[in-house]
Amino acid sequence: MKTYKILTLFPLILLMISLSACGFKPLYSSNETHEGNAPYSPLAEIEISNIPDEEGQILRNHLIDRFYASGYPQNPKYRLDVARINAQTRDLDVTIRSDATREQIRLTTQLALFDIKAQKVILTRSLSAVGSYNVLESQYTTYVSRSDIRENLIQDLALQVERHVMLALERQHQAQ
Repeated sequence: MKTYKILTLFPLILLMISLSACGFKPLYSSNETHEGNAPYSPLAEIEISNIPDEEGQILRNHLIDRFYASGYPQNPKYRLDVARINAQTRDLDVTIRSDATREQIRLTTQLALFDIKAQKVILTRSLSAVGSYNVLESQYTTYVSRSDIRENLIQDLALQVERHVMLALERQHQAQ
C-alpha cells in the first residue's frame, strides 16, 4: 500500500519541482510589502474612472472591491478607463408561434489602462461576456433570470478586467 501511495505522489512531486525550475511565479503572489504589513498589490495603484450607466457603476463597484483591499490609492500611478457597456439580446429558441423561450445576452466593453506619469496607454482591450436564460410565461421569473444573468456577466467582465490589467502590469514590470 505504501508503494502505491508513493507512486501516486511521484508525478505530483515531479510536477512541482519542474514548475519551480522553469521560473513559474503565480500572478497574484508577491513578497513585497506596502504600507506596513499589508501585501503589495499593483492593482492598488490604479485609479478607476467612472463608467457610464447603471451596469457600468455595478462593474466599477466590483472592480473597487477587487482592486482596493486596503483603501483607495493616494497617488495612483495608473488610470483605468472602461467604456460604456453595450448589451445585445437575441432570441435563441423560437416556437412555432414565434415566441422566444430562451434569450442570449452579450455584454461588450473596451478598457484602456493609462500610465499617468509617462502619459501613455499601456493596454487596450475589447471584452465581452455571454450568457443565456429561459423566457418563461411568468414575467417575474423571467425578470429575475435576466437580472441574475446580467449580474453574473458583469462579475465576469470585472474578472476579465482584473486579469488583463494584472498581466499588463506584470509584463511592464518585467520589461523594466
